[in-house]
Amino acid sequence: MLAKTGPELRALVTDVELAGKMSGVELAQYAKRKFPSLNVVMVSGHGPPTVPHDTHFFMKPYEPQQLLDAVLR
Repeated sequence: MLAKTGPELRALVTDVELAGKMSGVELAQYAKRKFPSLNVVMVSGHGPPTVPHDTHFFMKPYEPQQLLDAVLR
């Protein structure tokens, strides 16, 4: 889905833990490789993982305004 719509997206918000084959970290890395200008935000209820360069990370719980500010950058 990201590969098809990436150029049209303003931001990608993903949890570190995903149910599919790819983790949120892997998804963020892929997104930044394919679409370097895409705003990528990762969230987690646990400590920060290795976060790809130029990717935002928020620890749950976070303020909704923080997420909105990161997405709109």
